[in-house]
Amino acid sequence: MHQTFEDVLIDFGMVGVTVVPDDGHFHRYAMSGKGVRDKSGWAIKFADGAGLYNCWSHANGDEGIYWHPSGKEYKELSENDRRLADSRREELKIKRKELNQKVAERSLSIWNECVEVNKNPYLSAKKVGAFGVRTNSKGELIVPVRDFNGKIWSLQRIFPSAEEGKFEKSYSFGGVLSYNMHRIDGSDDIILCEGYATGASIHMATGCTVIVCFDAGNMKKVAEHFKNTPKVRVAADRDKEEKGAKGQKVAQEIKDTFGIPYVIPEVYGDFNDLACAGVDIGAYFFETLEAYSFQDYLNDTSPIPDDLIEPRILIKGGMAVIAGEPKVGKSEFIMLWFAHMAAGIPFMGMRSNKPLRVFYLQTEVTYHMMRERIQFLNMPKEHKDKIKDNLIITPRVNMLLDDGGVERVGNTMRKFGDFDIIAVDPISNVFDGDNESHNSEMLSFLQLRIEALRNYTSAKKETGIVLVHHTKKVSLEELIEAPFQCFRGASSLRGYYNTGMIMYKESADPADNKRVIAIERRDSKPDDGYMPNLVLEKVRGQWFQLPTEQKRVSQQIQGSKNDAERDRKINVIIDSIEEQHSKGIKHTKSTLAKFLDGKNGLGSVRTIETLIDVMIAQEILCFDNIENSKKNFLKIPS
Repeated sequence: MHQTFEDVLIDFGMVGVTVVPDDGHFHRYAMSGKGVRDKSGWAIKFADGAGLYNCWSHANGDEGIYWHPSGKEYKELSENDRRLADSRREELKIKRKELNQKVAERSLSIWNECVEVNKNPYLSAKKVGAFGVRTNSKGELIVPVRDFNGKIWSLQRIFPSAEEGKFEKSYSFGGVLSYNMHRIDGSDDIILCEGYATGASIHMATGCTVIVCFDAGNMKKVAEHFKNTPKVRVAADRDKEEKGAKGQKVAQEIKDTFGIPYVIPEVYGDFNDLACAGVDIGAYFFETLEAYSFQDYLNDTSPIPDDLIEPRILIKGGMAVIAGEPKVGKSEFIMLWFAHMAAGIPFMGMRSNKPLRVFYLQTEVTYHMMRERIQFLNMPKEHKDKIKDNLIITPRVNMLLDDGGVERVGNTMRKFGDFDIIAVDPISNVFDGDNESHNSEMLSFLQLRIEALRNYTSAKKETGIVLVHHTKKVSLEELIEAPFQCFRGASSLRGYYNTGMIMYKESADPADNKRVIAIERRDSKPDDGYMPNLVLEKVRGQWFQLPTEQKRVSQQIQGSKNDAERDRKINVIIDSIEEQHSKGIKHTKSTLAKFLDGKNGLGSVRTIETLIDVMIAQEILCFDNIENSKKNFLKIPS
């Protein structure tokens, strides 16, 4: 037995079909998956049982699909039956035009009776304004469907459904949707989208002119009107694969057919969904800057994110630059610094809250020399074991950080996963401009090359950058007086970083193993004050931090003062040990530091312990190696 006409309509997706009257007139039905009041499905049944049907929300929904009671397809019908089918299709076009005109007149009349929108549940739920829409006496939102001359051909009604928080949409029965739209006027930039709420959200975020096409199928028809118009884009919905991914497919078809580009959400849904979730959808269409009101900052009392390297040496998303003259020991210091940060171990007063992943692009030390340095790195084995694959180091490379170089480095980073810190040592070896002393060229390098490296990490806004650079050829006096004026090259470098570090020797004596690191922090806490210089000394291959005054040393030459102060503290410690020994009291390093804590200007326990380590390394102090003793007591060598 052949299917009945009603069975065919049900299989097509129409809902609520019982018996279609064979009167040769249009009859409307809801479509599966749409609201029960949508009724975009239509059918015409004739006295002989044949019929025409389709759905006005489908592509080519105006064209009738012919069905014959025999169940045969059109090409299988007899010549007389085909002529009858053709005749009925022609009659359908005439009826359709007559109906279209009547609906257009009725839609205009209804529109004129509607009023401006004050409040509407749909607009409130979608968090959008009323742009060229009205409301009827039932409180339903009415969106006009116009042609490009402004004539109304149909109306879209949006009203609450039986399901809480949901809405239904329907169009005027017999109205023309194909090639028509709703326009929200704005700037010269034009954006095509599907639904009203999506279009309103886009207009509110961008100020662009928005063309609401009502559905994906009609969007392709409307797009034809704009094929030769500049500054046009499609805002596609990202539909789920199980629903055919229609939004993505239609957007790609429009691009392939008319050359109109499209943007699409990164997650399933439309741009109104993103806007309601608090996403800045304007950034999808135009590059924007983050900006917040004074009140926004005042109201945000959430905890300040932890630094990558404390105390405010390297903030998340920040940049630190360390510079010094060639062969001053920058790379050796940096290797130790990064190794400690990768192990999550404090180093010279700097610390991280977790082991950091560091990508170190260094351009000077060959593989075997780097291997030798790492194998002789002066760190306890248990600390080295914590580093594992947290520190990735390139052997010497010969390249420029141009477009291709950035991509090569980025692809290399991806092999090893994400990184907290990206370091470049030194930037002069990879600078792709003509003159690194030129402000605009240096700024361009920082913005287009160095910043681009962050894009190869997933947490782009949190990845820190460390750059290694050289200082100018200046006198020691100039370097000590104004260290941060001595970066080689453009002044734009100093204006760009968050933290600057200058490493130098306080004397010209080649045998002098002491180094000073001046630190300038742009993002120090309001109550931090200035960070004191780091004073380091290399003894038997190991770096020690020497105590310094807790005050700013820039603007004054005080190398000799530091030496005198260190000698004074050493003498205080020696005198204290001798005095305690005279009383029969012996001290370990720990107990002596606690005993002297805050006395005679020696500083904190940690500072005193560091100075004791230096005194032991210089054989000013030694341990009393008494057999069977469980403690190492300090003594003065005889």
